[in-house]
Amino acid sequence: MNSGGDFNFEQIASLAPDLILALYADIDTETYKKLTSIAPTVAQSKDYDAYTTPWTDMTLTAGRALGKGPQAQQLITDTENAFAAARAAHPEFAGQTATIVNLDTPEGYVFSSHDPRGIFLSSLGFTLPATVDAFVSDQFGDWMPNERYDILEPVDRLIVMADPGGEKALAGKTLYQRLPAVKSGNAIVVRYTADPPVGAAMSGNTVLSIPYAIDQLTATLSK
Repeated sequence: MNSGGDFNFEQIASLAPDLILALYADIDTETYKKLTSIAPTVAQSKDYDAYTTPWTDMTLTAGRALGKGPQAQQLITDTENAFAAARAAHPEFAGQTATIVNLDTPEGYVFSSHDPRGIFLSSLGFTLPATVDAFVSDQFGDWMPNERYDILEPVDRLIVMADPGGEKALAGKTLYQRLPAVKSGNAIVVRYTADPPVGAAMSGNTVLSIPYAIDQLTATLSK
């Protein structure tokens, strides 16, 4: 289960699951009790805030829950090798700052270095700007009002998540057009729900989505 909102318990029950994995979610005690009444449930790690559990931890937890620990470890190794290959192919990433921002709404939304999207970028070799982490504080992300576009000024490579309608709106957004990364041609837009869904792949940040996201994003960044 991957949820940013309420759970449809009736729909979940209708699937008659043998196991519920809610590793990238925000499960409170009441929700956990409802889910466990349907099937055994593995919730997000208590060691991390909601939506910040590293993909490696989620993979190992899912592997143990399914009795497939060795297979889970192999998937982690394969994924780490994919990141290493990308860093080797693009050594220029190591000297650059990068961040991901969602601009599909009137206010932007920025993600910290310990959010899955931030972890994805750092795994490619990028450094996330301190201005963003300082703004977000200890959260995985936060809304960015128009008066705080300044936190994006130190960014060398800006990755914007926006579907077609949001991308069109960027052309008339003066604050966005004034950003150094945009003026230098180092801002790219990736789709979230529309094809190709690179934004969703980076957000989910699993052993299933990461190889796809690596291939798609590095190809776009290299153009």
